[in-house]
Amino acid sequence: MEHPYKSFPTRAFWKRAVAGNFDVTSVPSAETLLRKGDIVASAGSCFAAHMVPYIEQAGFQYLRVMNKSAFGSLARDNFGYSDFSADYGNIYTVRQAVQLLKRALGLFKPAEDRWVIGDDLIVDPFRPGLKYPAASAAEFGFLTAQHLRDVRQVFSEASVFVFTLGLTEAWVSTIDGAVFPACPGTIRGEFDAARHIP
Repeated sequence: MEHPYKSFPTRAFWKRAVAGNFDVTSVPSAETLLRKGDIVASAGSCFAAHMVPYIEQAGFQYLRVMNKSAFGSLARDNFGYSDFSADYGNIYTVRQAVQLLKRALGLFKPAEDRWVIGDDLIVDPFRPGLKYPAASAAEFGFLTAQHLRDVRQVFSEASVFVFTLGLTEAWVSTIDGAVFPACPGTIRGEFDAARHIP
């Protein structure tokens, strides 16, 4: 599978360029970030998912709004979608998070809203690592609508929303500015240098 990461220089990768030499300092905050009774949701990088057990162990409610449909079990995966409040997987940039909210509110419909693989699989470009792609346009529409309802519910019910930034660039559609969670062609789909830019 071809994609542009294969030709990127060392400085483009966090682990190779920064991780070994980075000095982390923390700034203590006097203000309480969480209060008893808060309902916490998260999105962002894998750190937003890894902190969930600690939030729950501290006695806070972590909001999980998963696909409760007949197709719900199809949404599980190996890419951590179900580790987040609404099966959206990693969201690396603020632009991608705003796009998800706009999609959930019906304010943005991406031009490249699905990738058809072969004759019978339909992949969501914004959740390309779902274990089981939809097997029909009707199923894809149902799963996407359910997912976007779940996202709306997260933003309606959470009293605290934690967003952690990712360590990767955004891949953007030249057609309408849609932001993909991964470079097309790395998980699924096909990379097209004319349509997909960092």
